[in-house]
Parts: sequence; structure tokens; C-alpha cells
Amino acid sequence: MYPKVRWSKQKLVHNVHELMGLCEKESVTCSIVTKGFSANETLVEVLLESGVTHVSDARLDNIERIRSIAPDVHTQLIRLPPMSDLDRVIAYVDRCPVTSIDVARALNERAMQAGMIQDVYVFVEMGDRREGILPEELLPFVRQLLTFSSLRLVGIATNLTCYGGIIPKEETMETFVRIAEDVEQRLGMTLDVLSGGSSSAIPLVLDGELPDRINELRLGEVYLFGREAAYGERVPGFANDIFTLEAEVVEVMKKPSLPEGETGGRTFGHCETVYEDLGDRWRALLAVGAQDVDFTGIRPHDERLTMLATCSDYLIVDVTEMDDVSVGDIVSFDVTYEALLQLSTSSYVTFEQSE
Repeated sequence: MYPKVRWSKQKLVHNVHELMGLCEKESVTCSIVTKGFSANETLVEVLLESGVTHVSDARLDNIERIRSIAPDVHTQLIRLPPMSDLDRVIAYVDRCPVTSIDVARALNERAMQAGMIQDVYVFVEMGDRREGILPEELLPFVRQLLTFSSLRLVGIATNLTCYGGIIPKEETMETFVRIAEDVEQRLGMTLDVLSGGSSSAIPLVLDGELPDRINELRLGEVYLFGREAAYGERVPGFANDIFTLEAEVVEVMKKPSLPEGETGGRTFGHCETVYEDLGDRWRALLAVGAQDVDFTGIRPHDERLTMLATCSDYLIVDVTEMDDVSVGDIVSFDVTYEALLQLSTSSYVTFEQSE
């Protein structure tokens, strides 16, 4: 059944082992992020077979699924929890982020009712302007957290290269460490975990510039696509072709390249900004659309194919330069991390191991 994402178990296992070795060399815990494939059960099982012991995800549904597969794996939520879903945090999440005292108070009450201690960590804003407590507000925030008897503060974290696209630099990470050590000194405590970011921090690891106190990274893109997320460069020794999108051709016809009639609104995304009169061209419809993936995140393996437009159900392509394209043929595409994430959330897309 198509559309389909084919993936290589051999290459996935290879990348996981490469990443774990890289992190172990730097004494960094590698928390494997599974949201890129919506914690697909088969892929999660491969990760566990590969020796993964810590997983992170932004979605509680995914963490619940992981917990059903592996009750003993360490689970970390990396999106701030909704107040409406704190019961599931208590049930399935080993470590939860907080940046709101109101949420922390409610989480403490849920943990107390369950007769347990919930581990939490605090995101600190280091310039990217997404989630996180401002550094100057961290100390009073931590003081309040420590008054909650059913919460255990295990550390702090930061997140970069998301909203603001801010690249982790050695000096930024050193400032992050100083912020943590200031809290420790003032409150007479030890923060066990300093979580220094995502795959955008990999260049610091490779260059030996990650401060020693940073002992955890939350990593997804680097093992799924073999590249770091700061500059988009390939990481030596990692496979970068684990995932391939396949879509089926459902129509092939020769048609005028220009639309005909009065032009109104257009639906969904388009590759063309201006229609060009190229005469009659061979066009194909592929049975994959905007409901499944954003076309900007896929690239055809055959460079002779030109993507023209998408609607909810079709990708429209020009196949004039290709040979003998027929209904029922399968067209293959490379995908980005963002595209894989979207494809994995579509119930119309299947995942299949390629070997």
C-alpha cells in the first residue's frame, strides 16, 4: 500500500551505535528522541535492541506507546506538559520539564495523590526565545520548586536552533553551566543533569567544545539523517539515507502547461509561483498530498522529474523528461526530518523495512 516510507534497519542501527559511541566518549548521556517517526513501535523496538536506555519525546501519546513496549526504559518529556494532561505525566513520564509554578504545583499535587516522587527539570532561556525561564529568574523559580515535597529537581536544560535559529556556541554553553553552578552554590544543592540541547549541539561534541558539566543531549535528527542541525552538515561515519518516501502514479496525461479559464484561489502549497507556457507537457498525479507531507520537505530521486504543485490528495509532477512513466509506477523521494515527522503522523502512510 502506498504512500510508503521505506527504512533501513541496518543503517538505523549503525547510526544509533555511532551516536552512542560518540556520546560515551564525551561522558554524555544520549537521550534518543523518537518524535521524528511518532515513536513507531517497530522502530522503537530496533532502538531498544540497539542498546538505547533513554528516550525523549514531545508527545505523551508517543511516550505512552513506548512505555507499553518497554516498561523499564527511561522516558523524558521534552515539551512542556499541558495542565489537562498531568495525570498521564505521572503515569508514563520519568522526567518532565517545567517552567510554570502553577503547573509545578498541580504536578506536585498529582504526584502526592499517587504516592510518588516526580522528577522534573527546568528549561532555561539562552537566546532562542522559545521555552525557558530567563536566567535572572531561575534562582527564585528553583527556590519555589524546592518547596514541593513530591517533586525532585534533577537538573536544567536549554533548547536552541528552533524558533530563533540560534546556534549553540561554546561560550553560550559555558554561560549555561555558570548559571547552573550559581544556583547550586546559592542553594547548596547539586544539579545532576545539565541537558545541553539537541542535534544542533553535535558540532560542539565533534570539536571537543562541549563543556564537561553538560552531561546529556536530546538527539533525533543526527541519528535519523546523519547530519547535525546547526549548519545541516553531514556527520562523518553516519548514514544519511535511512528513509525513502515512495508514492504511486495514478494518472499520466499530456496536458497544456497553462491553466485555462478565470483564475481564483488555489489550495495548499505550490512549487510554481508563476505559470509558464511550455506548451503541452506530460504530467503525472501521485497519490500523496498535503494531508500527508509538505512538498518542500521531499526531493525526487530522479532529477528529471519536476514537482509542480500539491493539493490535499495529489502531488502534481512534470515527467516529460522521463522515460515511459505509467500508471502504477512508484516514484521515490528523499525526505527531510520535518517531512518524516509529518509522514509518520498520517494514518494514510505506511512504514516498511527495506531489508
